Amino acid sequence: MMKPSFRKTDADFKSSLGIVALMALAALIIIASILVFSCTARKAADDTTVSLSKFYLEEIADRNVYEISAELESNVAQLQRAVEEMRGADLGSEASLRAYLAMIQHLNGLDMFALVDEDGMVHTQENTFSGISRFSFLSQPVTEPRLYTTKTNLSRAMVLIAVPTEDFYLGDTHIVSCITGVDVDKIITAQQIQGENNQVLCRLFDGDDGTCIVELERRYADGSSVFDVWKNDCVFSGEYSCEKLIADWNARQEGYAHYTAPEGSTYLYYKPVPGTDWMVSVRLRENAIRTQILESSSKTLTASRIQLFVVVAVLLAVSVFITRQIRRRQSQQFAREKREELLLQEAKATEEKLKLQERLLQEEKAASRQASVLQILSREYSSVFFIDLQKDRGTVIRLSDVSFLNYPLAPNQSYPFQELFERYVHSSVVAEEQEELLRFSDPAFLRQTLKDDKLLTHLYRICRNGTEQYMQLRIARVEDSTDFRHLVLGFALVDEAVRAEQEQQRKLKDALTQAKRANRAKTTFLNNMSHDIRTPMNAIIGFTNIALKQDITPEVKNCLEKISESSEHLLTLINDVLDISRIESGKTKYNPVPVDLPAVADVVLDITHGFLLNRDITFRVERTCPQHLYVLADVVRMREVLVNILSNAVKFTNDGGTITFSSSCRPGEDGKHILVTYRISDTGIGMSPEFLSHIFDEFSQEEDGARTQYKGTGLGMAITKRYVELMGGTIRVESEKGVGSCFTVELPLERIDGEQVQEHNTPIPQGSLSGVRLLLAEDNQLNAEIATVQLEELGVTVTWAVDGEEAVTLFAQNPPGTFDVILMDIMMPRMDGHQATRAIRSMAGRPDGKQIPIIAMTANAFAEDIQASLEAGMNAHLAKPMNLEELARTIARSLNR
Repeated sequence: MMKPSFRKTDADFKSSLGIVALMALAALIIIASILVFSCTARKAADDTTVSLSKFYLEEIADRNVYEISAELESNVAQLQRAVEEMRGADLGSEASLRAYLAMIQHLNGLDMFALVDEDGMVHTQENTFSGISRFSFLSQPVTEPRLYTTKTNLSRAMVLIAVPTEDFYLGDTHIVSCITGVDVDKIITAQQIQGENNQVLCRLFDGDDGTCIVELERRYADGSSVFDVWKNDCVFSGEYSCEKLIADWNARQEGYAHYTAPEGSTYLYYKPVPGTDWMVSVRLRENAIRTQILESSSKTLTASRIQLFVVVAVLLAVSVFITRQIRRRQSQQFAREKREELLLQEAKATEEKLKLQERLLQEEKAASRQASVLQILSREYSSVFFIDLQKDRGTVIRLSDVSFLNYPLAPNQSYPFQELFERYVHSSVVAEEQEELLRFSDPAFLRQTLKDDKLLTHLYRICRNGTEQYMQLRIARVEDSTDFRHLVLGFALVDEAVRAEQEQQRKLKDALTQAKRANRAKTTFLNNMSHDIRTPMNAIIGFTNIALKQDITPEVKNCLEKISESSEHLLTLINDVLDISRIESGKTKYNPVPVDLPAVADVVLDITHGFLLNRDITFRVERTCPQHLYVLADVVRMREVLVNILSNAVKFTNDGGTITFSSSCRPGEDGKHILVTYRISDTGIGMSPEFLSHIFDEFSQEEDGARTQYKGTGLGMAITKRYVELMGGTIRVESEKGVGSCFTVELPLERIDGEQVQEHNTPIPQGSLSGVRLLLAEDNQLNAEIATVQLEELGVTVTWAVDGEEAVTLFAQNPPGTFDVILMDIMMPRMDGHQATRAIRSMAGRPDGKQIPIIAMTANAFAEDIQASLEAGMNAHLAKPMNLEELARTIARSLNR
């Protein structure tokens, strides 16, 4: 009986030992699983740290680059607007130029504002200096906006911005670019380049040599390069290297790096600033994110480990207890087996619970990791939401206002995304911007828009407490969300920055309006001056010419000739002022006509011989051009250029001197044009080198006594140079004080056939106007008397009307054919010349009203006055004082005589 029991007990004992061994093995497996799980969790934490570091650093860098680029573009645009405003300004003198530069600098809030000419000279409000030595980038022509960073001391840097200018002159100085200097602190605000906050460190470097532009660390205070820091102090890990990092900087490429420095393991993201040589770098210490990720899960992980070890210890204790019970109570084998069976079932249930708990812990760790990242990102925005597009859920990460969206929200709680966003738009956003903002609640739109760009920014307005404010919405795609499922939405209040920019734009518009108003006032003044001075000048010149034809004594004739000479000089001064005004306003146009080129020189030489009367000056002429050379040329401008130079040569050459006029021609490169060269040299008083550089400036005269001794406005050479450039030519001058001067003018002219040339200055045959019946509309009695006397000498019958209304009445009351031509003043009382012309042209029952030649004879001499006369229906426009020969030629041409 005992033997079988012993065998059974022995078998039971062996079975118990097997159970103990199995439980011990299970305990070892559980312990090994715990160790593997810990290693896997740590690797996952490392991978998550790298992924989140890249995403976070890239987002910070993108935002800084965007804001710096926007600020630089604003400064470039501001400088370009300032240049455009200068085109209409009066900068004729050194004082006016410096005053205007100071005004532009003050109005635009610039630290420096300067102009650079083609010789590399820099013009500022204080002085003029050579810019090549100070600004290295001026060694090459500025063809597009350029930026250059310079340090004024160890802690302050300045951005120099240069933009090119086109066809901009100060006198004869060609301005090729404009420079402004802006303190880096004004471009890079505290919101853009941050200091050390124990997590993120942003820096702005010069991409060429790696020097730090904004000094935030002592290591860069001596101007050393960050390249040296990387080479000497940093050890790069894995695929990253110092050589690749420096190569990326030199190539202006963005990238990512990881290295170990004295301060610890660091992640680095770098990106170039478009349009500059700058690089933005963002550094994040590895333990900044790792600490936050591991801190949230360390307690739970520790508790889980303790619980697992306790379970293992309990299993081992139970197995030992079962073994002892089997050896003690062999008689209760059945009960023991039942107990062991129950214990095994309990162990299995416990194991299943442990597996479930392990899965829940992993999910909790992932959620904690995600929440930690979002908490880091939320520091950049006032309100932040994490969006799951697939589930249409939005989780509140950060909320600056508990009443945000007019919805009771709570942090770390989830809400319907589309419903929440639409509620916000309809309750807070101004009506006219709601439709556009609602697009950002559409998942399809967000996926399409964020497919290429990781960051989306939109500016809009909200209405809060009856006041409109500007908000900015930023939407970023989570990097590991390959199916565009997860997004981060950030809301920021940018009202102050936007309104500051709007105020700046308003000030610029006001300044432009004031400049245009001043320009219009100048034009009005010149129009009035032209009319008011030409009217009495017409009387002076006209009556002087009439008096000279009378039988008078030599003494009276001498006085009248001096009056005529002085009047002509005064008229020349008036014309110079008006000519320079027309040139500056761009109203002077190049008007080429067919002409025999040598004939132009013949007229100029005839005028010059008049200057040489009663002067002991030798005048030499050397002409090598063909006798008949037909070209298209602006005869009036050519004649004025040559006459201006020759009259100065006569004026500044003493008796006994010599003046030489030479002309030559050579074929142009295209075969259609010729290049005509005129050289005018004299043995006059000459010019000093200092004045020679300003000879083409407006109102420039070398000596104070020159105005009294030689007369003139100082505008002749300025007008001459502008006319030469208008015709596409060049003018050069060489001069030596006490020796003489030599002017060289080169003009490209198009050749034509001789048949195209029409004689525009054919002399009027004697008596060709005899019998012409003319209706004169003139409100000034003196001007009417002058015109009547001079026209009657040509055989013209004159009928005088005191204003435009009487002229219309006389024309209407007389039968057709009574008048052959009408000479019409413009500014008259009751009805001006334009109104009278329109009335005659539209007169019913008088077909001759549309055909009779009407010629404007007025003191209004601007180009716009001529255009207004033609638009009113007149056939021609002549300016006072009246030139009898030109008037007669115009009347004969209008009557085909």
